Amino acid sequence: TLLTRIRPHREPLALAIDAAVIAACWNITYLFRLGFERGWSARPSYDGWVLAGLLARLPLSMTGIGLITMLSQQRGAYTLAGMVSACFALSIAVLAPRISALVDRYGQFRVLPFAAASSALSMLALLACAHWQGPDWLLLILAAAVGSLPSMPAMVRARWTAIYSGTPQLQTAFALEGVLDDLAFIVGPPLSV
Repeated sequence: TLLTRIRPHREPLALAIDAAVIAACWNITYLFRLGFERGWSARPSYDGWVLAGLLARLPLSMTGIGLITMLSQQRGAYTLAGMVSACFALSIAVLAPRISALVDRYGQFRVLPFAAASSALSMLALLACAHWQGPDWLLLILAAAVGSLPSMPAMVRARWTAIYSGTPQLQTAFALEGVLDDLAFIVGPPLSV
């Protein structure tokens, strides 16, 4: 059958499909950038900022499936892997609004470095705990601490709003953000696995 013939070539085929999706998203992003560049002749280039925003979104799309894959392979327990991933997702649901409220009160510059550092250090501790076969309860606590991950799409949209408030470019910026969100959730999970 067709599936048995494709199976040996599954990985190159998946990479080719991923490359095609990335190329399509890149072209869409390019079209949005063309819309930006018409009104940006007097403004500095935001390419680096857009790329940084895209890279900052990747952990959100990579962590859940990455935790499940890592723990199911290391420990052979899908139940534990699912519980750790669910603990991470629930902690994001609880902590993200609180981090955003702190950002509203004190500003991105004062809050985001601490939230990102807390999340990154917790992730390193979780990886160490998983590697050295630490207790399950510690994995759950560390996964909850990883949930202090800031909501980068919201932070970047707030920046666009500050730059383009009341102008037509704001809608274009939000459209670009939508494309970058989709791109992060297309590219992130395969990268984590």
